[in-house]
Parts: sequence; C-alpha cells; structure tokens
Amino acid sequence: MLWTVLALLWNANIAYPLPMISVVYGTALILIGYGLMNVVEAIVWRVRIATDRKYRQWELQDNRCASVGVWFLSIILSFRLDTLKYSRTAHSERLSARLSSTDKFRHYTVMAILGILINSCSILVAAYISYLQNSMNYLFFSCLEVAILSVFMIIFAIALLCVPT
Repeated sequence: MLWTVLALLWNANIAYPLPMISVVYGTALILIGYGLMNVVEAIVWRVRIATDRKYRQWELQDNRCASVGVWFLSIILSFRLDTLKYSRTAHSERLSARLSSTDKFRHYTVMAILGILINSCSILVAAYISYLQNSMNYLFFSCLEVAILSVFMIIFAIALLCVPT
C-alpha cells in the first residue's frame, strides 16, 4: 500500500491537481487504519492473552521467544499473524498455544470483520486510482496488486471467521 501512495504522489500520468484529492486521503486513511489495527491487536494481546494462565504456562515451556517473535511480526506486518501461535502448524510445539477460555478469542472475530472492511476500502481506492490512469504504468499494476492482495486478505478473514474456536 505504501508503494501505491508513493507512486500516486510521484506519477506524471495523473493530471494535477488531482481529479479527486480524496484518493491520497483515502489511501492514507487505509494505511493509518491498518496500522491502528495492528497496534490495537498488540494491546489486546497484552491485556487479554498474555495474562491468561494456560498461555503463560505454554510460554514458560521454552516458547517465550516464539510468542514474542510472532507478536512483534503481527505489529509490523499484520494483526492476523498473531493467530499463528494457536495453529499447530507442522505440529510445532512453538505454535501450539492454548488459552483457558474460548472467550479470549472473541477479539479475533471483531478484528477479522474490521479487516474485511479495510480491505474492501483498499480495493475501492485501488480501483479508482487504476481508473484515473491513462496507460498501463507502474501505478496501474501496483493498484492491481493491491486489489488482488486485498481479495486474498478478505478470503483469509472469512476463513478465520469460519474456523471453530
């Protein structure tokens, strides 16, 4: 998404002033919203998950590094990565955290729904920026890439909503 903002600001094929200045604001709002969701997930993890008795027992079994590493990646890349700790991917003990109650997972559902909304907005902004292009340039293909990735992120969010706790 950052590449889309930079390409939009430096692209010579868009007539200045922009036909709709909200293109820049829309992209910036999506970036800010996504970043805020990553921070909110980190705070919720710290308040709800990190204090859970079963989760702390799992961390004490030499899983603290994996827990903090995944948490840090979820702040930087995507809040969805935090669910990786509970996935048992490749039957790894490092990715098999448990919680004392399924109620602790409710915020993941809320975050998934908010993620669907943000990714939907991202698709709309990318489609509009692509529409403004006069030719198939770098910005057009960047917007196409953003739209495709956003569709995949929506699919992953729906999958997260369908997985039983």
